[in-house]
Amino acid sequence: MEAPIIIAIVVGICNLVALGFVCRQTYLTSKSVQLSEANLRESQQARAISNLPRAYSIIYVQNCLEGWVKDLKLLVDNEKKLREMVKSSDADIKIDTRRWFGQAKGLIHKTSYNHLPDWLKEILVVGAQYYYEGMCLVDTVCSSKEKKEVRLGLMNDMVERARQGVTQMTKMLAFINKLVPQWYLESPASLNDSDFWDKG
Repeated sequence: MEAPIIIAIVVGICNLVALGFVCRQTYLTSKSVQLSEANLRESQQARAISNLPRAYSIIYVQNCLEGWVKDLKLLVDNEKKLREMVKSSDADIKIDTRRWFGQAKGLIHKTSYNHLPDWLKEILVVGAQYYYEGMCLVDTVCSSKEKKEVRLGLMNDMVERARQGVTQMTKMLAFINKLVPQWYLESPASLNDSDFWDKG
């Protein structure tokens, strides 16, 4: 065999070995990245669990948001019926809202609010803002003291604000559900924490 052919074969073999080495390094690097990502996910989950507020705090905020959404949906779903009532009657109209008492004060229970972590406080207050914005025109729209034209004009704003409130608070509830594991919220609560402590 001639020298150039031997050199070409040796170079080819060296290239194959080098290619094999590069493939092995690439495989090991990808495995390392996967392990790092798994470790990062686990540490994030552990951190999230350690930062969970007491379950009653989350449930309080969810109950407030869900109740407010129901009231606002009542306005949206009964828009046609309410419009007809305003057009055909000169009497006051009653709407069966559960949480609206004509003012912002009292929408949030202060003691419960004080025990919330900051991020839940923010969600609750923003939800209350949307609820108030959607409900604040109800008393005027339903009052026989106002002219029908005024009431009907305000009704469009009221329903639009109610729609926006339903949309935004539904997103807030989805955010909480995504952030807080379902197993945490659905854990049995028949015993207090102290019932599990040893007798020492």
